[in-house]
Amino acid sequence: MRGPSFLKDAPVLFSIALALLVLLLTAYPIVAFYLTAYLPKPKGFGEGSWVEYYGEIVVTDGRLLQLLYRLNVSLSGGRYAVSLTLYNATGAELEGPLAFPPGAMADLDVSGLPILCSSSSEFRSGGESALLKVIIVDRRDGGEVVRADGYVLRISGTGDGFTYAGFLAYYPDAVLGYARVYEAEVVINGTPCPRFECPAAYLRAGDVMLLGSLALRYSHVGQGPAAKPLLLGLLLDDFGDSCPLLGELAELVEGGGAAIAGEYLFLRSLSFIPDDQAWLDALAARFNALFPFSYVLLALAALIVVGRVRGWL
Repeated sequence: MRGPSFLKDAPVLFSIALALLVLLLTAYPIVAFYLTAYLPKPKGFGEGSWVEYYGEIVVTDGRLLQLLYRLNVSLSGGRYAVSLTLYNATGAELEGPLAFPPGAMADLDVSGLPILCSSSSEFRSGGESALLKVIIVDRRDGGEVVRADGYVLRISGTGDGFTYAGFLAYYPDAVLGYARVYEAEVVINGTPCPRFECPAAYLRAGDVMLLGSLALRYSHVGQGPAAKPLLLGLLLDDFGDSCPLLGELAELVEGGGAAIAGEYLFLRSLSFIPDDQAWLDALAARFNALFPFSYVLLALAALIVVGRVRGWL
């Protein structure tokens, strides 16, 4: 049986080859991530899962103090284990940045920093922990609004954009792949904080919304009751008894002896891949990142087909 005639047409075959080349260059990192990283890993936070965060508290008391902390949250036997390690990072030159998405922090080294305190707590449910109420939000309870210490975080119901680590090639983030990001509006005592001053982002992983990043820049929003430090208060609620330094710092701030210039919390690593991946958005971004190469090749393929149909070739 004779095959289709266009398969024997050299110009048409060449145009198909160009189109396939563009498709290959566009889809290669996405397909590679899907087969090697996405498929083998669990897709949501459940039994045996863990997440790790790095945070920072910038304190001013006539000088600038930088406190760095690491949080690890794990679920085992139906119980949440939360551990805290607080470091003195004042004057330290960290080799990796605190940022989101977390791929940039893969090499962040805190091993040489002085440890101010280390503690761990166990909770029967996420509702028992002040920190977990902000970090892990159960979507099944309609809980896409987080309330804590006069703060409200309203998580957007629609994902906008996705995470990636590459600058031009848009390769998947080392930790999250192409996880879709859900922005959260931060409201402080009824007043919305501008997005550029209080950026916050969540990820969807199974039945939960997982905190990706939270930055509260009090030097912008003003100090006082309307901007009472949130993360310091949450850390104090969960670890105040075992880490007295947190209580001392809170008392110093409330007494006016010091001020919190900024508080930051960023997801660094996790044991699973969020199932909400923006595949189509990633393909479009990868195609655009190859500009003008991708556009030129696809346009050339189309011109060849048009020329062949019109008898120019």
